[in-house]
Amino acid sequence: MKKIILLLFFVSNTVLFAQYRTGEELLAVMHKKYYHNYCKTVQFEQKTIRYKNDIVTNNDVVIDTAYWYEWISYPDKFRIDIGAKFGGNGVIFKNDSAYSYKKHKLVKTRADKNDLLLLLGGMYFREFDDVKTRLKKSGYDLGKIKIYTLNNINCFVIGAEGSYQIWVDKKDLKIIGLKTKLTETDWLEIRFDAFQKSCKGFNETKVTAKKNGKLEQVEEYQNIKTEIIIPDSIFNKK
Repeated sequence: MKKIILLLFFVSNTVLFAQYRTGEELLAVMHKKYYHNYCKTVQFEQKTIRYKNDIVTNNDVVIDTAYWYEWISYPDKFRIDIGAKFGGNGVIFKNDSAYSYKKHKLVKTRADKNDLLLLLGGMYFREFDDVKTRLKKSGYDLGKIKIYTLNNINCFVIGAEGSYQIWVDKKDLKIIGLKTKLTETDWLEIRFDAFQKSCKGFNETKVTAKKNGKLEQVEEYQNIKTEIIIPDSIFNKK
């Protein structure tokens, strides 16, 4: 009986791997499934809980709770207001750049292609070749794929071990996590813990972020509105 169970496990996993030989093949199927089916625009409020690990007790301690107000227009526009809506503090992502503001004044500009914005919806409003190019330039090895279990969910993992990764729910092919570099020395793991169905795709409602394996931030999304008109002026300077 034990041999039969092991054989069935081997066969099922072989079939699963045969379905997608590379991460690129899986992404192509996802792109075809959800192309222009995710909501084009999203507006929501975010409760942001920041944590710090206490080295004495090894417990995660809440150090700050704030509210953020956010607008997204896929594929490449994203605004975050921190603390107060239209309060002048936050960041705008637009055209592969990020603009940080404090008290309505621009304080920093940087190049930022924003992998998160791309993977959570932007990719479904771009041509697939563009998506592949962006992910490869960001460091994701699209030739690699394996099976994994994340939070009791069977998923595929695109990317090399110990490097940039994308975790995809096997059931409905939605992205449930990713691993990316925060700085030259720090890695950020983002897990999407809860979703709601929106349009013909999904919107995250809870997100957990870990820096180098330590809990960094938990986000809870509320008052989510989709397919609304967001004027371009929202993504201009604050």
